[in-house]
Amino acid sequence: MSYIDVSPAPNPCGRPTRFDPETAARIVALVRDGNPRRTAANACAVGLRTVHRWLAHGRSEAPEWAEHRAFRLEYYRAEAEFRSRLVRLVNHAAATDWRAALALLERRDAKNFTRLTRTEALNVHRVEGHVMVHLEQQRSMLADPRVMELQCEMDRIMTQPKAIEV
Repeated sequence: MSYIDVSPAPNPCGRPTRFDPETAARIVALVRDGNPRRTAANACAVGLRTVHRWLAHGRSEAPEWAEHRAFRLEYYRAEAEFRSRLVRLVNHAAATDWRAALALLERRDAKNFTRLTRTEALNVHRVEGHVMVHLEQQRSMLADPRVMELQCEMDRIMTQPKAIEV
């Protein structure tokens, strides 16, 4: 099955494009250093939508968009290299710092390692039982001293012997 390329051809009548190999290379270098797309575009004095358009033109197989295809490939490669470099740093730090290891777990396997909010814990209660809710409520409430005072008062009331009427 073949696809018809419907991307527009370069317009010889409109305003000249700001795309040139130097600007494209500078954007790629900024992204490789970790700058977001908007920051890289602003630093090169081009609009964010212009960069989006250049990346979209890079999807085309038409020969007139060959430079944009090369830019698109380098752009996404630069994003991947930046992420990979940071993951390597966190992996290295995880060998000696449990917080770095936890950060990796929370991001790589969020379903099993992300902290639950109180609302999420209440939803878990319906599935897994009362103990999970109790633990999550205690964790979320420990930061508030007023809640701790109430908790102590409730514990005191609950442990008092109750008179049974006969």
